[in-house]
Amino acid sequence: MHNSTPHAFAVLDAIPSPVFCFDLHERYTFLNTAAETAAMHPRESALGHTPAEIGIPPHLCEEVSHKIAQVVATGLPTEYPAEYPGPTGLVLYRVTLVPHRDATGAVSGVIGLATDVTELTHAEAALCKNETRFRQVLEDQAEVMCRFRADGTFTFVNEVYCRIFGKPASDLIGHRWQPFVHPDDVAHVDAELATMSVANPVVRIENRVCDVTGRVRWIEFVNRAFYDAAGVLTEIQAVGLDVTERRAAEDARRELEANLRLVFRTYGGC
Repeated sequence: MHNSTPHAFAVLDAIPSPVFCFDLHERYTFLNTAAETAAMHPRESALGHTPAEIGIPPHLCEEVSHKIAQVVATGLPTEYPAEYPGPTGLVLYRVTLVPHRDATGAVSGVIGLATDVTELTHAEAALCKNETRFRQVLEDQAEVMCRFRADGTFTFVNEVYCRIFGKPASDLIGHRWQPFVHPDDVAHVDAELATMSVANPVVRIENRVCDVTGRVRWIEFVNRAFYDAAGVLTEIQAVGLDVTERRAAEDARRELEANLRLVFRTYGGC
């Protein structure tokens, strides 16, 4: 950076992220205002000194020394995470180091940029935690749940789905498979699914399937289709409720009503 113009220094100094430069002896040759603030050390007394000499924590000094040596030896950029103590607690940085070359093309130093990713990292951790909680909620549901792409490839199945159909999630996620639909229901299921569209993305279907034991179950599926901006089907989510007992109760009620009507007709009832 010795041959840089005052204008270049002014541009680097205006960058809100810490920017710093080292010579081949790992001594600072430049720190912008953000780097000075992050290091909590005046730049005037930092220039010409190594990170260790200005009180940077030893583990960070070892890491940056190793990375500087790597950049100088390979002539290639590198990137690594770093935690640095700040005024209000640890600050998480993504540090990028790139080689600085002289007029002959030889590496004459290293330029660094530290991007504060503290909020992003915390947000990603919170998102991951929420996703884990959401998945647990899905797993705890009594309903059969699955998601699959337009080609039938599964992207999610809950534990109930796996238990009913006797398939581990590892055999389903990333693969195509369909539960055995009762032959008398296939045409109805196909016809209903064919009505799904951007304007009609939700279809409710009640049909019979065979579980892992071979038992026929009635499942009421609510199928929701997802489309991209161009209206192309990308994924379908199916949530199924086992209504076998309800159907059996309805069949029994209808049979009872039919028998009662027969009795009334036979014995002169109304």
